[in-house]
Amino acid sequence: MPMLVVLSWILGTKDTRSRRARVIALTAGALFALDLVMWHQAILDIGVGLATVLANTQVLWVGLAAWALLRERPSNYALILVPLVLVGVMLMSGLGRADAFGAHPLRGVTWGVGAALAYSSYILTYRSAGSPSGAVIPVLLDTCVGAAAASVLLAWTFGQPIDFTVVFPSHGYLIALAAVVQVGGWMCIGRALPRLAALETSVILLLQPIGAIGWGWLLFHERLSVAQWVGAASVLFAVATLSITGAVRRKPVS
Repeated sequence: MPMLVVLSWILGTKDTRSRRARVIALTAGALFALDLVMWHQAILDIGVGLATVLANTQVLWVGLAAWALLRERPSNYALILVPLVLVGVMLMSGLGRADAFGAHPLRGVTWGVGAALAYSSYILTYRSAGSPSGAVIPVLLDTCVGAAAASVLLAWTFGQPIDFTVVFPSHGYLIALAAVVQVGGWMCIGRALPRLAALETSVILLLQPIGAIGWGWLLFHERLSVAQWVGAASVLFAVATLSITGAVRRKPVS
């Protein structure tokens, strides 16, 4: 948040949004906080790779919501590949096998799917909170405020007090994460969301799990079972196909 305030001052960004638009942005932030809480719980249960894949199955929920609310009809490929994604999710749960990776595979999958629902709600809400002038920083700042407030509320609700003691290098890594990913990355995403179909945006963002699985294997020695590898591969195959072919039917040009 401090970095966004400074950037807004340096760039002279003007916020022309209505109060309703600001409330929508704050709500998006609260949904993002809920997504992060469930995603991190899934990481503890099934590892960073599978948790990230599951959280990003939001493509299913975004697609249904975009179809129902935004009239963005999924392409034939999307309709065919959605069942493949569901099968992949089922396989990633380990199917009760003893060789499945994770302390609690089934519970972790449940948290992951919950994170996907929260993430899809966040994407759709954030997309509708755009500024008339196209300014990204004010929307992102309100979203961060909403996420911070919701995080404190969730911590209090679940009896997990927040410790504000600064410890290095841990907080140094978090500051770098905020600067590079949360500010830089989401400024790019914020510019892209209003210009792309909702389902198409979610499909592109699904490329994130590819890196998560690789880093989980290299850095954290996450060794998945055969069923879990097949499930993850099924989801990633569907993502790659939809990224190439398009996730929604293009409207004919009149």
